[in-house]
Amino acid sequence: MAGSQHIGPNPPTGPLHGDVPGQPDVRTDLDTWRTRRDVVIGSYAVGAAAVITGVALRFTVFRPGGARLEVAPAPGGATVGVSWSR
Repeated sequence: MAGSQHIGPNPPTGPLHGDVPGQPDVRTDLDTWRTRRDVVIGSYAVGAAAVITGVALRFTVFRPGGARLEVAPAPGGATVGVSWSR
């Protein structure tokens, strides 16, 4: 049979990809992957913090009180009124 299969707790020995001429260095690729992973995790954390802050502000500081729309029937049509207060 050609080829081999590794089974067990110890990693296979032999050259790494970066040690083979003409192949990319796995260690450099791994560092790039880890950096990108950390940036993505940080971005998700910032986004979650923004959502939590928005929800907290919505229910504590920003009270609904906005505009009030009034519609009343009138002869030949209707009247529409909009009012608001701060």
